[in-house]
Amino acid sequence: MLILLVFTVLATCTTSFINLCAYRLGQGQSPHSPARSYCEHCHRALSWWQLIPICGYLLQAGRCRFCRQPINPYWPLSEASCGLLMFCCGGADVFHNVLVLIFLMALLFITTTDLLYQVLYPLSLIGLITLAGLLPDWHWSSPSSLLIGGGFLVFIGLLTLPRHGMGSGDLMYLTVVFIFFGWYKGVILLLVACLLALPCFAFSRATVRLPFLPALCLATVLVLIFCP
Repeated sequence: MLILLVFTVLATCTTSFINLCAYRLGQGQSPHSPARSYCEHCHRALSWWQLIPICGYLLQAGRCRFCRQPINPYWPLSEASCGLLMFCCGGADVFHNVLVLIFLMALLFITTTDLLYQVLYPLSLIGLITLAGLLPDWHWSSPSSLLIGGGFLVFIGLLTLPRHGMGSGDLMYLTVVFIFFGWYKGVILLLVACLLALPCFAFSRATVRLPFLPALCLATVLVLIFCP
């Protein structure tokens, strides 16, 4: 239990760092420069207690201490969500917990960059290789499964890319997912992602392009948990 609690706290703290990396990368900055984290509104350096995951947000009542501008609730919500998922999916095995942590941080980075900048960095997909260890019965998909899955992705691409319904980053992510989950679970994952994204698409303006990778990442976690 102690190991699980340690990894839960570690996941929450690592989430804060991954979010910082994703945010700064889109701003053309590096994770270590500027040296101090800052408010995205007034750009004043934050105190140590403001950087405590979840607690810093609550202590400031959701507003920057300096400029009183609202803090993006995505930051504490993602910290709490990753900590909760780590607690639910982890265990007493340290190696398994490390795989879960890497997997969650990869999904978080993909989600954050797509939400903020609608971009997928292909290198972030490397973190999904941990699925090979998280899926107990995983093996390389058979040629027939790869052929069916590849044909399905080509069909989806031809159907959606010309109409800008799905981006190339979405298809790259789905390609990796189909390799690990197979075509059957891959299709289920895509359907779950569409259902998760449906309310956002229903109430959004037609001219606004909505990010789809967050729904795909959440669907990946759900399929991993409920369809082992």
